[in-house]
Amino acid sequence: MSEEPSEIPITSIEEIMNEVVAGAASHSAATEIFMDTFTFYGQTLTDWLNEMAIDLPSDITPEDLRTLYIDVARKHQRASNFYTIASAIHAGLIDGGNIKKSDLVMSLINQYTLSQRKRPAATIIERMADSYMNATVHTRIAAKIVKDFWRERRDTLIEMRKCLEQISISMHTEMKYLANDNK
Repeated sequence: MSEEPSEIPITSIEEIMNEVVAGAASHSAATEIFMDTFTFYGQTLTDWLNEMAIDLPSDITPEDLRTLYIDVARKHQRASNFYTIASAIHAGLIDGGNIKKSDLVMSLINQYTLSQRKRPAATIIERMADSYMNATVHTRIAAKIVKDFWRERRDTLIEMRKCLEQISISMHTEMKYLANDNK
């Protein structure tokens, strides 16, 4: 005697969208908490975003443009310096972690050899070493977040400089033709 196959539920667009909206709300809350609590050099990421922003006036004069170029240059330099620091810290944690993990693997192998117990497979020993290093995972994640944050800030400032260059070219062209029209 065979059972009737159960009916396959049909998912509606509304159900999918409700789940997406619920997920978006959770993501938004998590983002806000993260941005307002994760600190680097005593400031939250939100503080750094605000500090590294470029305030563009709606009407730019040549004097404003010079001031903006200086602001972008200073902030780019600062972001590049922080990116360099963050990259070095991240690389140090990764490379140092790899060295420490190798040392742990060798130590585990030596313990099994000395106790004359059967040594587990290499993958098991690798997992054991990873579990001993579990406390360092969060530090590496934080270092990567900081590195990525400053890379993005630096890249954004480069894009801002490019936009200002285009505005400068446009202003120069306008002034050139306006000056010629007035002659």
